[in-house]
Amino acid sequence: MVQANCRYGPGSAYLYEWGLFPGNRVTVLGRNQDGSWIYVDPWNYTDYCWAKTEFLELDGDISNVPQIRTLLPYTEFYWPPTNVQASRNGDQVMVAWYLVPMSLDDDRGYLIEAWLCQDGQLRFTPLHFWTSPAFL
Repeated sequence: MVQANCRYGPGSAYLYEWGLFPGNRVTVLGRNQDGSWIYVDPWNYTDYCWAKTEFLELDGDISNVPQIRTLLPYTEFYWPPTNVQASRNGDQVMVAWYLVPMSLDDDRGYLIEAWLCQDGQLRFTPLHFWTSPAFL
């Protein structure tokens, strides 16, 4: 294993939760759709998190691990964005919303979890944006 970030979801758009370092061991609990991220139980941490598969040394075939989706942590300090709209122009999709006022120390931007058609395949794609609108 090389040093890897463990995140709240399967993608670099999700917030960092924990660091994995060479020599750390994990139990694999699940994987995302294409197996590029795995849901793990780090032996040296009290919670589960997502790690990029290519950074871990694994025993066995990742395709034998069940595909899962997990719930994201949330806060009650801020509400979800309102007036969310999406429109398509050719192969580009625009997603817009009213911004949610946040304090500077809480502002981490906006996460869009999208299913995008790429090469004829639907792929789960988490994306991070700092402001509205977002172009996918």
